[in-house]
Amino acid sequence: MATSKEQPDVLARYQQQTSELSAEIVRLRQENDRLIRDSAAPSRSVELEDNRIHQNRDRLLEAASAATNILLTLDHLDEAIDSALSILGEGSGCDRINVLENFCESPANFPVYHTVIYEWAQPNIIRQMSHLESGRIYTAGIETFLDRYYLHGDGFGGLLEEWEEPLRSAFAAVGVESSYSVPIRVKEQWWGVLCLDYCQSPVRINPAEIAVLKTIAACIGSAIQRDRTTKAILQAEQARAAELKKANEVLKKSLDYLAIETSLEKFLGQILNAIAEQFDSPLAEYWYHPDDTAYIGMMSWHGRTYNRAEILQQYPDRSGVDGFPIPPEMMSTGELPPHQQYFITEDWLTDPNFKHIKWLPPDNLYKQINVPLVLGNKCIGALVVRLPRGHQIATEQIELAQALAHQVILVVQFTRLAEEAKQAAIYEERNRLAGEIHDTLAQTFTGISVQLELVKYLNPQHSTEVRSILDRITSLAQTGLGEARRSVWSIYSANEDFADLAQKLADCVENLTAGTDLDTQIDIVGTPTPLSSFLGVNLLRIGQEAIVNTLKHAQANTIAIELEYRPHQVSLYIRDNGTGFASQVQTEGFGLISISERADRIGGQLRITTQPGQGTEIFVQVPL
Repeated sequence: MATSKEQPDVLARYQQQTSELSAEIVRLRQENDRLIRDSAAPSRSVELEDNRIHQNRDRLLEAASAATNILLTLDHLDEAIDSALSILGEGSGCDRINVLENFCESPANFPVYHTVIYEWAQPNIIRQMSHLESGRIYTAGIETFLDRYYLHGDGFGGLLEEWEEPLRSAFAAVGVESSYSVPIRVKEQWWGVLCLDYCQSPVRINPAEIAVLKTIAACIGSAIQRDRTTKAILQAEQARAAELKKANEVLKKSLDYLAIETSLEKFLGQILNAIAEQFDSPLAEYWYHPDDTAYIGMMSWHGRTYNRAEILQQYPDRSGVDGFPIPPEMMSTGELPPHQQYFITEDWLTDPNFKHIKWLPPDNLYKQINVPLVLGNKCIGALVVRLPRGHQIATEQIELAQALAHQVILVVQFTRLAEEAKQAAIYEERNRLAGEIHDTLAQTFTGISVQLELVKYLNPQHSTEVRSILDRITSLAQTGLGEARRSVWSIYSANEDFADLAQKLADCVENLTAGTDLDTQIDIVGTPTPLSSFLGVNLLRIGQEAIVNTLKHAQANTIAIELEYRPHQVSLYIRDNGTGFASQVQTEGFGLISISERADRIGGQLRITTQPGQGTEIFVQVPL
């Protein structure tokens, strides 16, 4: 793409060519004077011929000087070249001047044809543009000629009668008696041809005049280069302005959405849709990086967003792929390399960093751009856009993706802080409730128990019936006191109470199934991790409720329980071989409702699978 730095270079070349042309004019005039002085008593005819040559040369030099000045001073290219050709035509005495541009199928190929883009002609002379179909001169059959005289030479010309076929017939068809042409070069590449035709009578011009034509051709080439550079700069600036306007609209829209949207999931979906649209890509993804593994959190596919649960349901093998798509050097340290703000992988299918990936993206989207999400100096995730091979990526698109990535980091951080504040408020309220229960209900039960014992002590002569009633009341009070204390500790327990959830679950199973015919099996997968009291107590209560339901309703003889610890989640899986039930039928009791509410309370994903006669499966998965 052209830049504004090229314009001073073009003007400098103009000034150099003007100086060279002036020097050439002076040299030719000096050469003309020398020839006159050195001629020894020429004959009258020779003297007349020399005078004619000198006069033609002077006119051509003056015309070349005026044409060069026009090319240097006029800003409008078409007007400048048309005026320069008119001056050159009148000054040289020729009948027609053409500027032909090469047309190539690719920059490295030979021209397929020439197009007449500028033309000047005497009033009574046929114009090439009107004579040729579409103004084109095809190069088929004359490639060797063009290569010799224009690609690697300084031009070609002479009297038509001296030419060979097929050139002679081709030029004769447009009324040429003699013709002279020189190559036009732009950025040192053969761009086209400057051609002078003499149609009324054959004219032979000398090498000095050809040299002047070459200088004019160079000026035309520089003018064309300057015009194209200026237009390219203008187009680039307009495109840049349009991209910036578009980016500003996207950023404003996302900020407006952020101001009113409280859901992180919905905001991420909005951001991914915007990025996919900017890159003209069907697929954009959000990945998070909590440990040494990157996990997909959300994706936008053809304008529709999918959360993690929906993605894993369709692509179970994408649950967490080590080292993907975060670059390997960031996976090990979590730090962004210096001066590295984004990563582009041209074909991750063949990239050695991703050789272990078996999942193939749809629509052959093998190119990817990865914009890391960096908080402080740590990478916490990435925005990934998938593209077809060879897809061009503009700098403005990357800058917009980086700006949107900053918004994602901000929202993720705010959401984390809000969740921490929420949990702190919950814990504070739970502690307050625990204190209220302890100070009121538990102390009340304690007082009742004390008073009942006092009654039995003060009047030991009660009848058997009265003593039995007092014992039952005492037992109920003690039971109520025990439940109140358990409720207090259930609310107010410390984290270490559930550091070993696996053991607590095993104790629960043993206590609930003791004395029954139910065969139990407990499996612990992974390394047990200390859990928060809030998470641990709810998982334990879900397990208790499931076991109680099996004992009360399922008529099962086996139950299997699996507790799985993973770096980013913990899962509880309970399966029995009981009678099962129709999932669409509303069941009695509070058990399944309680399980669902507890799973929702801890942000878990709950799945209950059952059919009559096929047992029941309860699966809950909770992110850490």
